[in-house]
This record gives sequence, structure tokens and C-alpha cells, in this order.
Amino acid sequence: NSQVRLAGVVTPKTNSASYASLLLTTDDFGKLMQILNPPADNFFKAFTDAGLVKKLSFSSGVEVSPAKLSFINMDAAVEGKAKASGVMNIDRAAVKQNITAKVHLADWDVSAVPAAAYDAFLQKIVQSNADIELTASNYARGGLKISDLSFKGKTDEQGQFKYTADIAADSFDLGQWMTDSRPAAPEATLKVKSDALLWQGLQVDHPNFAVESHAAAVKVTGLDGTLWGGRLNADMTLTRTDMPPTEKQVWALGIKGRLQQADLRLAQENLGFTGFSVGVGDVDFDLTSPDGTFAVMTGTADIKASTLSVDKFNFDKVAETVKAMTDVPKDLQQRVDDVFHNNGLSVFKDVQCQIKINQGKLGIDALKLANAYANVQLAEMLLQRLNTSI
Repeated sequence: NSQVRLAGVVTPKTNSASYASLLLTTDDFGKLMQILNPPADNFFKAFTDAGLVKKLSFSSGVEVSPAKLSFINMDAAVEGKAKASGVMNIDRAAVKQNITAKVHLADWDVSAVPAAAYDAFLQKIVQSNADIELTASNYARGGLKISDLSFKGKTDEQGQFKYTADIAADSFDLGQWMTDSRPAAPEATLKVKSDALLWQGLQVDHPNFAVESHAAAVKVTGLDGTLWGGRLNADMTLTRTDMPPTEKQVWALGIKGRLQQADLRLAQENLGFTGFSVGVGDVDFDLTSPDGTFAVMTGTADIKASTLSVDKFNFDKVAETVKAMTDVPKDLQQRVDDVFHNNGLSVFKDVQCQIKINQGKLGIDALKLANAYANVQLAEMLLQRLNTSI
């Protein structure tokens, strides 16, 4: 069920027309386009194939000529909810279709559009000579829900479409954006403000950061936010390693930065390290992962923490046991081991630690700490008892 109403002037000799108003309503935009049968390389063909619109109410002023198709003061309602307004010009005579537009979108949710169709539509724009300014409110694609968007994209002199965008969102899932909504453009820069940045199960609260997207790499720069109660400053690079691309995308990760005054116990739990716990502290880190996961991460971390608690390692009880000895028992090693491992934990303070992580396994390069209760050093007491006995 479709209706088209036109009011204007048609000039058959020049194959041109000027319509003061065009009103189009349809319950199935795709079927209407099948009837109109636009060329295969036409913008509207790609728009139709993407399935972005079905039920449509559209009004606009229109200028039609062999060289150009212009929509003036567009106003559209899609599915009775999503809105679009603005102006658009399509150069019909150019070998490479030229599109210029200034458009505002409101309440668009394209999550149901298949990824292949969505990508094909974006590629159509990218492959055109385009100069586009777009603003949007309440735009959604999969897990990415944008409250405000300001977008500027243009084809440069080398024929490459590049764009910048300012995004405001309640949360920004970097992994989901990379797989579902990453721009088709060879180069793009996004500035993002959100309540949370999500990545591999981690959540950085109140972050500010920029995203640079290239054909096979994504860089997150100037990341500043709250992680595990502390202040995070970091830069992150993700490089696609499944080239040529496969359906299952694989991204190598490199991340370098500093975390200050964070609850490192939460960091330890998230990274899967057990047998000890760390208090509040600072971490300088430089880490890489061939598949972007923490399980196979490699790198270094310098840690300064308030406390370190070691499970099944009771330093103080060993000191007490040695102090009570009057001779050297034959089972000294067994007694010391039993006291070490069966009397709870030891707590140390003023911890300074240099660690290496290799394929998710942690090794200590250097460790400096103090006993939390200022007991005499175990080595000194053991020497005193042995010397006395001998």
C-alpha cells in the first residue's frame, strides 16, 4: 500500500523537474523500490537492500535533472517512530556517485538489520564521493546505544573516505563496536564520552578517550577513567591478525599505562591469579596478548602496594617455632614446612614488586617488603638457634 503525491513543474525538453512538495507513504519501501527499479549502483538500491526502512512516511522538496537529484527540507518517519530530516544531493552524472548531505536522525535502532546488508550500505557510501554531516540522538546498533552523535565524513583527494565523530553513550563496549559497528571507512577518529568503557569483562567508569580506526588496527588513546577504584591512564592498540579477514575476528592486544591507588585485589581476581591478595596500590604495566585475552598475556608490571597477604605461608609462626627450639631436630625441614603451610597466612606491608607475566603465568623478578608485625627476620633467628645448638 503506497501513495506518491507530487506538486511542481516538469520540463520534458530538459528532462528536469522542480517539485515544491513530494509526499510519499508506503507500508513496504522495498517493494516500492522494486517497482521503480533503480540501477544496481544507485544509492537508493543499496539503501533498499540494507532493509533500513520498510514502513515510511516521507515529505520533501525535490529538484530533478539529468545531472543531479536534490532533496530539500526532508522530513521522514520510519516505522512510525524513527525520524530523519535534512537535505541531500546526489550527483547522477558523475562516474563515481557523488553524495552530499546534512541529516539528523532521531530514535533509530538498526540492530535487526543483518550485518552483511548494513556493511554493504556503508560500503556504498564509502565508495562514493561523499561529503556528509550527520547528527543523531538515540541511535542503536547491537550493543552500541548512542545518546548523541556528531559525524563528519568526506572523501579526500586520494579517493579515501575518512570521518570523525563525537559520541556520547551510557556505555561503550569496545569489543562489540569492533565486531558489529566498526566503520567501513579506511580511517576514522571517534571521541567518546560515556559512563563506562567495557572490554573483555573489565569496566572503566567515567572514561574519556579517543578511538582511531584503520583497516586492520584500532587505537584507543588518552584513556582516562576509574578502574577498580583507582585512576587509570593508558593507551591501547588492537591489531587484526586474521588477514585476509575471517568471520571469527582475531585481534592482538597491546596496552601500556599506569593504574594509581586501585584495589589491586580486584585486579588480581579479574586476571585469575590466586594464592595471595594485594591491597591498595599503584601499577605501571606494559602488556601484550596475541588474541586479546588475558589468558595468554605477556609483559611486565611494577607494583607498589600497601599490603601483600600470602595464603598457606605463615612467616610469624615459623619465627616462633624456631625461637622455641633448644636443638636441631632431624625433621627440621618437615617442621618448618608444616608451620609455613598450615597456620594461615602472612601479611607484609610496603610492598614493591617487579613481575613478569608469560602466557598468563606470573613470575617475580624482584620483591621488597616488610613484615607487617615487625618481627625479627627469620634467617637471623634460625642462625642464632643453630649456633647455640652446635
